[in-house]
Amino acid sequence: MFLYYTKYILYRKEFVLSFFIMLLVTLGDFVYRCIEFWGTPTNMLVAGNQLFVGAAYSNGGFFLLILLPFIAAIPFSDVYFMEKKYSIIYMTITRFGSRRKYYLISAMFVFLSAFTITFIPLVINAVLTSITFPYDSLREFSNSWAGQAYLYNIENAGSRIPFSSLFIQSPYLYNYVIAFMISLFAGVVGVFAYVFSYFIKKRRIIVYMSFFVIYQCITFISSYTSRFFNINISLLSYLFFFDSSPNKNITVFCIASGLLFIIILCMAIRGMQKLKNVI
Repeated sequence: MFLYYTKYILYRKEFVLSFFIMLLVTLGDFVYRCIEFWGTPTNMLVAGNQLFVGAAYSNGGFFLLILLPFIAAIPFSDVYFMEKKYSIIYMTITRFGSRRKYYLISAMFVFLSAFTITFIPLVINAVLTSITFPYDSLREFSNSWAGQAYLYNIENAGSRIPFSSLFIQSPYLYNYVIAFMISLFAGVVGVFAYVFSYFIKKRRIIVYMSFFVIYQCITFISSYTSRFFNINISLLSYLFFFDSSPNKNITVFCIASGLLFIIILCMAIRGMQKLKNVI
């Protein structure tokens, strides 16, 4: 069944489409940076680690910050919905041997598919920017709220971004760590959509949009909690570490991540109970 699902995912148009979108965004962002700095004197170029798409300075980073909660759900999160729609869920569960195996293995492949379509394009972007632009530079590539120098202060970095000491000591390695964490988040999005599909009877688009809509509501709420209570609960703003969202605190990030995990776990338990009614 592992080989069956692997082949099924790789030839699935939703997987190919979502991977192509991610690749287009990350490569497009790199090409845009090349055009932007074309002809710039070497001593005025920005260090490659600052141009990583995960830094959220770029158009590509902004695009991912907004739409990743939707794109990550496309590759395989609708597997149960579609198999039930075309009445092959009975045969599939029989081939797995038990409902539990079907449920867990499907969730695992949903996670891996979302992780893959995110991680590979991000790593390609990180590699291209690191080999194309200078390793180090005196020029700071900053946005409106603060420059990179602000985050290189360990006290400031420690309260705003995960693994701040690694960011200060090895910013290039940090880009790959962040790519991994963003991809983990994408995998969680996929699993959330997959579990949510057990509560949906019609319209596959609802499965894809489930986490996206909820996350946009969280972002909207975060704008007010950040303003009035100095609490930022928008998880992706922490992973895109140069995102300009104010009042980021790593403790809040950990608590919010834990709550998201608990919510998904509760939904997963309920989804497993609903699966028992299938056959």
